[in-house]
Amino acid sequence: MSPRIVRALLVAALPLLLGGCATVAAKAANAVDIDWDKLTLREFLGVEEEQQAYEPAPVYCYSTLGHEDCHAAPVVGEATRLKGYVGPVPTDGP
Repeated sequence: MSPRIVRALLVAALPLLLGGCATVAAKAANAVDIDWDKLTLREFLGVEEEQQAYEPAPVYCYSTLGHEDCHAAPVVGEATRLKGYVGPVPTDGP
């Protein structure tokens, strides 16, 4: 490889190699002003707003001859066939 090509590749790759250093240097410069005793994990990671917890939709699964049959609401009168559920506890009644 000719010296010109090597030099051109180094010049092109140098900003890519040093690009991450700017963010580390900026964080280190700002680290002096941080009160480490009051720092929370959320602030350290830079999370702006609190995310809401995901609540799964209720599912009630009942055994049948061939497979399990799942519904969005409990089936009245089928408590003995209930295999599992996600959501409020099913009540066997109207």
